[in-house]
Amino acid sequence: MESWITYDDWLIDHGNATNDEKNNGIVIIALSEDVKDIKPVTLSSLKYKQVIGKRVATVGWGSINETVNVYPDSLMKGYMTVISYDEYKEISMKTSTRSFTHSHSIYYTLASPTVALGYGDSGGPLVVISDNSLVGVAVGIFKPPLISSDVPVISCFISVDYYRHYIMDVIKEAYTM
Repeated sequence: MESWITYDDWLIDHGNATNDEKNNGIVIIALSEDVKDIKPVTLSSLKYKQVIGKRVATVGWGSINETVNVYPDSLMKGYMTVISYDEYKEISMKTSTRSFTHSHSIYYTLASPTVALGYGDSGGPLVVISDNSLVGVAVGIFKPPLISSDVPVISCFISVDYYRHYIMDVIKEAYTM
């Protein structure tokens, strides 16, 4: 196995690429040695409704100031709560003109203090803190035009189930070499 493979490359290798699946920001990296003091996450088996209300964490190194493209020197971590689609709709109608259709494959999160994913954070993990399981992958943010501390910022994550076949195939290939 290569040291890393993107979802898009995997789709092409398996003849499954379609136009709507381009530019996915997820990659699996094979480590050459164990990493000390880091507990790997598991793939979640939680159903969509079981994740609503859960405390979750994400990490990324996307821009922290989109106007001047300022990026952090180290990986940033944020804690959020998964909200229901109805909560998302209510907030988004008050703060923005952009909207996502309802899907059991998209998780919406809110944080206090605000955690705003930025350009470069796509593909970051969404991990349920209580059981250290991966439930989603960052796909975008839902920001009002001007962010202030009293305006909620919603982050969007696609369910890990969307990528489960890719993850399991890459893991299987790594262990059969």
